Amino acid sequence: MPDFRVFFAGAADALLFNARSPGEARAKAQGVGRPIRKIKLDRETVDPCHRAPRLTRRELNG
Repeated sequence: MPDFRVFFAGAADALLFNARSPGEARAKAQGVGRPIRKIKLDRETVDPCHRAPRLTRRELNG
């Protein structure tokens, strides 16, 4: 399961939550009691075979 980095309003740091989806990470983070500003996938915890390939702009536009 990947980790999600949860950023809280008014805080410079973020906490990691292990969850299957951003919604599950949000539910876990709401237990902290601070307003959530942003949730991002921590790419380093995703298995490389499940990660989308990085494409250049030229490859994307064909």
